[in-house]
Amino acid sequence: MTGDLVDFGSKDEYRFLRGILETSPIPERLMPGNDDSRDALRRVFADHAYLFAAGDGDSPVH
Repeated sequence: MTGDLVDFGSKDEYRFLRGILETSPIPERLMPGNDDSRDALRRVFADHAYLFAAGDGDSPVH
């Protein structure tokens, strides 16, 4: 899934997105858009290790 994944980048929006995605039988990989909050996305999807790959200048948040 490519971004922008949510409207405002809040943790609540990413939690809502996660709830929707958990009902789908299709595996997904998320790619944040320019308006996504990488910090909030990484916090809510902390189990998606690929979001912590180097390349965008942000450090992983645990």
